[in-house]
Amino acid sequence: MCLPVNLPGESLHLQPSLAHIPRYRVDAIPYAPFPSLELHGTGATVVPYGGSLSKGYPPVPLWLRQWAERDHCASNPTIFFHQANVIGEKWMGCSDHVTIMHYLIGGMGHTWPQHIVMRPQDFTTTLNATKLIWAFFQDYPLPTGGD
Repeated sequence: MCLPVNLPGESLHLQPSLAHIPRYRVDAIPYAPFPSLELHGTGATVVPYGGSLSKGYPPVPLWLRQWAERDHCASNPTIFFHQANVIGEKWMGCSDHVTIMHYLIGGMGHTWPQHIVMRPQDFTTTLNATKLIWAFFQDYPLPTGGD
């Protein structure tokens, strides 16, 4: 549901559902690869995972593939997380060593995924978007300048 953005002349910040804001369409952004993180529930109706012709929203998987192509990433993502109704995938090998990460959360609506409890077999895991995003920012800090 969120994506860190570093556009030319702008600082790193979060934008909700960037895939569906016309200003941030893949073909409308000047090329500069940047790491991205997208979390999305399949039950979202405000910004449907499968897209919306009437709203002009592309399906999230298509939008992710377009970003991966734009940033010259591997053509297929690697699944790095799969528990209960949550699948995490990432595209690697992108320009400038960026990564595109996506969490698909089955059944979740248009809400902040703060405490999604998954109980696969013998253990319980909690997915917390705030912690995921903070870890992502730690992996991709802003340049300090001077280089």
